[in-house]
Amino acid sequence: MDTVKVQFNRSPLWKYIEPIVPAIQALPKWYKDLKPWIAGHTPPDHHNNGTVKACPAMFDSMTQGYIMPLWTDLYVEPSEDGLPLFSWNPGIGSGTERPLMQRFGPKVTEGMPHVDKTQNTAFKIDSPWMITTPPGYSTLFVAPFNNKDIMFEAMTGVIHTDVFTTYINLPFLWTAPADFKGIIKQGTPLVQLIPFKREEFEYEIGFISSDQEQEQQACTQAARTSFGGGYRHVFGEMVKD
Repeated sequence: MDTVKVQFNRSPLWKYIEPIVPAIQALPKWYKDLKPWIAGHTPPDHHNNGTVKACPAMFDSMTQGYIMPLWTDLYVEPSEDGLPLFSWNPGIGSGTERPLMQRFGPKVTEGMPHVDKTQNTAFKIDSPWMITTPPGYSTLFVAPFNNKDIMFEAMTGVIHTDVFTTYINLPFLWTAPADFKGIIKQGTPLVQLIPFKREEFEYEIGFISSDQEQEQQACTQAARTSFGGGYRHVFGEMVKD
C-alpha cells in the first residue's frame, strides 16, 4: 500500500503547542477504560455480550486520520445576551493578538438540526495550523468520532488542502449549558482530520446474487471463528495487501 504524506505546519511562535497526532493516539478515556465484553460472561462472546469496544468498525472509524487538539486554555463565561464569552492569552507583540473566536448570528445556522432546540450558537475558531496534502487529496474535517466534547461540536466540512493554502478555521456549535463558566483545557480534541483522494464514483442498484449470498455467509463464518478479533484477523490482513 502506497504511503501518502500529509504536512502540518505552524508558525515558530507556536513551537510548543499541543501537536496534531494520529487519531489512534487520541482515543478517549472512556473507550480505553471500557472492557470489550460485559463482565460476568465466560468465555467472552462479543457476538452476544460484547460492548462497543468489540466492534472493529467503531475502532476503525475512531482511528482514521488525525486529531487536532485545542492549543490553548480557553476560558468561558456567560454574557448578558446569554451567549458565551471566550478568553485566552494571546502573545504580546507576537502578531497573534487577533481574536481567537468569531461569533455568527442565528440566521447562519437557521434550520440546522438541533441548533434551534438548545442555546447552540455557531462560532469559528482560528487555528495556527496549515495543512498540505498531495495533489488530488482533500481533507475531511469532522467532530472526533465517538469522542465529541460536551461543550462544543465541530461542524463537518471538506477543504481541498492540496490547492488551498491558508490557516485552518474551524466552525463549531457551542453545546454547553447557557450558564457554563470554566476552562476548556488545551489538548482537548477539537476536530478529526481525514485526508482522502478525490475520485469519481459510479453506482448501481441491483439484487443480491447467489454468489454474493454465499460470500456473505463465508465472511460471517470467518468472523465468528474466534471469541473476538476474527474480523480483524481475516479481513484486516486482506486490506493491507
